[in-house]
Amino acid sequence: MSFDPLDFVQLGRQLGSRVSDEASIRTAISRAYYGVFLLARERTGTRSRSKVHERVEKKVGVKIGTRAAHQFNSFRVLRCQADYDLSPSMTARHWQRAESIANHLLPQILRI
Repeated sequence: MSFDPLDFVQLGRQLGSRVSDEASIRTAISRAYYGVFLLARERTGTRSRSKVHERVEKKVGVKIGTRAAHQFNSFRVLRCQADYDLSPSMTARHWQRAESIANHLLPQILRI
């Protein structure tokens, strides 16, 4: 793996600190999710491209537990809202939720 997905998480944190800028909040959520997702995909050995997000979520559930799988799913839903839904506005509260999920999942994924 040449690119470190944790760099996406770090970029998300940098952008998330700009709570007055909705574009930064949306991008922060998206990058943080993809950092966690890519790391989980690698650590779980998921190679399929078909329904890959769902497959990774399922493998996270098997390797870490049901609660982690639910959090992963919540993170994905939040990312989809940030990337695709123009209304309602994304606020600092949305970023805080995303960051909290990332902070909870990352150590567990790193242990896989």
